[in-house]
Amino acid sequence: MAIDGQGFPGVDNAGPPRVDINGRGEGYAGSALGGTAFGAVLKDRNFNAGVPLGPSFPSLGLPVAAVDEAGDGLVAWQAADLTIHARAYDNVRASRTVQAPQRDTPLSNLGAGPADAANGLEAAADRAGDAAVAFAQGVPGNKAIMVASSSVCRTSASGSTCWQIATSSGYVVLP
Repeated sequence: MAIDGQGFPGVDNAGPPRVDINGRGEGYAGSALGGTAFGAVLKDRNFNAGVPLGPSFPSLGLPVAAVDEAGDGLVAWQAADLTIHARAYDNVRASRTVQAPQRDTPLSNLGAGPADAANGLEAAADRAGDAAVAFAQGVPGNKAIMVASSSVCRTSASGSTCWQIATSSGYVVLP
């Protein structure tokens, strides 16, 4: 299955894929093609076709994936405007329907300078649903490693989940 949005043989050069799989065999893959970041879901032992997540910086979108033990996760990438973005996935294990990515969430702020995924962009999640995205950001000679972290929270009796992205500017709640 093509996780980068193109068939085989490909007509364009795809960026290197990044894959994360949990202990239950569920996971996500991130890839970039041209100026678009793609995310693909591993569900029921099959990778599903990659879907566009958003515009990426050509050749340097460098998407990364993270998955927790519940099958929830995210794919983060460097966008065309040199900011870091992420789209979360909410897994419903009882459903055979492949989950779609949630809305695009910016994780970086251009006020701290441009993000530099080529010098560092990583994502990880733990068994409890916490995740972190770390990335290099700043101007040459004044770069720092920034971290955006998220936690799964229960918001209703039905057990719906949300992601809280903690950044230097506060919290963004994803329904």
